Amino acid sequence: MYISTVNHIGCTTRFLLVEPLNFKSKCPDCQAKIEKNEKWTISRLPCPLAQSHEDLACGIVIKPSNGHFKSYKLGDDLHIGISNSQGLIYSFWTKGIEIDTSKWENSLKILDFRAFFFENLNLLDNSMDFFVEIQRKMKKFDKSKYMENDWNCFDFVMEYMKFTNYRNYRSKIDFLEEFVTKKLENVVKYCMLFEKLSNK
Repeated sequence: MYISTVNHIGCTTRFLLVEPLNFKSKCPDCQAKIEKNEKWTISRLPCPLAQSHEDLACGIVIKPSNGHFKSYKLGDDLHIGISNSQGLIYSFWTKGIEIDTSKWENSLKILDFRAFFFENLNLLDNSMDFFVEIQRKMKKFDKSKYMENDWNCFDFVMEYMKFTNYRNYRSKIDFLEEFVTKKLENVVKYCMLFEKLSNK
């Protein structure tokens, strides 16, 4: 889900296209046909969404509870999880603690833990495994305890942050303001632009 800027020698116009690029497209100003040669410059814009498991690794990630960010609207429900160094996502929902990768494509990484763990990925993985083991023994995040609004995936992430001494937030709102709100707004704008360009 990439957007690229396109321009060429002999014309000052720079325009946007979505990938895969349609080489039948033309410059909107001079009508020159796009070609794969040195006269044309095609630069991919940074995509805020993770495109691989490596992009998701070592952090906190969010995704829409239903669907994809392309159809997400601010205020829709989100699912949040924690990723280890391999990009495995640990989250909590109606089935209890779940470890998964397949449902997290095109998710948004809102926090990277690498610096906090001094780039020691084994330390990160061990802390995640130990945290999950403790929670399973205590049954704090057993599937029977899940409550959509009061004890959910967000609480799972907040408890992990306390467990690692990353930070102890007074409220979920403080966490949202620091890590989620701005990045989520950027993703929505990016997806809206992608859709607009796709429908041209």
